[in-house]
Parts: sequence; C-alpha cells; structure tokens
Amino acid sequence: MTSPTDPGTETPETPEAIRHQVRVEYRIYLVIVAVVSLIVGGIMGIYLFRGGREAIRVETVQQALSPELDIASMTSVPPTNDLDVVISVYVSGAVNSAEVVTLAQGSLVMDAIAAVGGASPDANLDAINLASPLRDHEHILVPKIAETGAVQSVAVLLNINTATVTELETLPYIGPSRAQQIVTYRESNGSYQNKEDIMQVPGIGTVIYEEIAPFITVDVN
Repeated sequence: MTSPTDPGTETPETPEAIRHQVRVEYRIYLVIVAVVSLIVGGIMGIYLFRGGREAIRVETVQQALSPELDIASMTSVPPTNDLDVVISVYVSGAVNSAEVVTLAQGSLVMDAIAAVGGASPDANLDAINLASPLRDHEHILVPKIAETGAVQSVAVLLNINTATVTELETLPYIGPSRAQQIVTYRESNGSYQNKEDIMQVPGIGTVIYEEIAPFITVDVN
C-alpha cells in the first residue's frame, strides 16, 4: 500500500515543466530588451532632431548676415596686380630732364620720356620706337637732330670701333656680356667696316641691330 506524500517534501519538476519555464523567462527577456531599445531610440531621436534644428537655425542666421560669399577673402594669397610691379629705367639725351624714373611694368618708351618731362624740341623721335616696351634697368637714349634733320653724330652716335665696354652698355639691349663680345670681336677680327657688321657678334641679330642702329657708327673721325 502506497503511503501518502509528505506535505513538506518538494515534488521534483519534470523536464517539460523546466522547458516551459525557460521559454517564459526568455520571452520576458525579449520584451524587456525591446522596451529598453524603444526608450533609448526615442531619446536619441529627440536629441538628433533638436540638433538638426539648431544647425539649420545657425546656417540661416549666417546666410542672413552674409548673403554673398567673398571667394577672394578665402584665399591665402591676395590677387596680384601688374601695376604693383615696377621697373627702373634711365632716360637721357634729347629730353627735358635726364634721370632715372620708376614706372609700372608694361610701360612703353613714350611713357619713360613723358616721365622725365617730355622730349626737348631738338629730339629726333623718329629714330626710336616709342611703342617699344621697357625693360628693367634699361637706358633710353633719345637722339637729337640738327637743323638739317640729320642725327647729330657728335652728341649721339657711338663709334663701335672705339667705344669701350662701359660706353657700349648705354645702347639698348646691350648689357655687360654683349658689350664685351662686341669689343672682343673687334679685337679679334679688326675694325667694323659698316654698322651691319655688328650682327656678326654672337647674340646680336636683326631685332637688336634695328634698336641700336640709330645710335652707332663706324666713323673713325
């Protein structure tokens, strides 16, 4: 005969009961995770929404204060102006005041002559190219004309058979190197027979010759 169960004794759970309890606890866990996720997501959404509104408000205020964007002010290097670049040239000869003047880059020979007070009444302006662009440290020599209209050789023309290096440097486009080459060629090959012979010197072609021709001669007297 089976004895009745002792009320103080705990009845062991069956495997089915244990599985049921695990499923219930897992469902409760999922519900808790879902609720927490919703709460966190809601808080983040409110924060992002408020931040976006503040960003839009700041951008709107900036546009109202500065409707046009100044691109030039954003560059680190200011735009250059050719007028800010200057050159120095020496103007002498048939001018009102022989002196060194400073002009903007791109200026012409006529600008240099005007800067020294203009040409004198006896200036032979037809002998020079007034539209020629100036170079830095250039010497502009304005020739004179005699009453007959001829260029005054005594006051202006430079004898390339006797001129020194320093004197030759006063010619347009003739620097120390070319002046020395003119003298060296003369010493090696004898006197120049005519002005065109100077084009035999290395570095002196037709263009340079046309610039210096009004100021040179081969006369020995």
